[in-house]
Amino acid sequence: MTAEEQYLSNHFFNPLDEPKTMGVDLLGNSLIEGDEVYKAEKGLLLVSALTKGQKEMAKALELRKVAL
Repeated sequence: MTAEEQYLSNHFFNPLDEPKTMGVDLLGNSLIEGDEVYKAEKGLLLVSALTKGQKEMAKALELRKVAL
């Protein structure tokens, strides 16, 4: 990579480098490709946005954890 290409890569937005958005979960959190989610009957729940109690409830309800 030349110095010019390196400069452009470091200082300008390239949409091809951005992760693919996958919509929102049941609580309104933005989902991005590769996120870990709980799969519920009516949609998805983003694991990283849940509180400890919500995570325990998801496990009690036996929701499956999957990656987008």
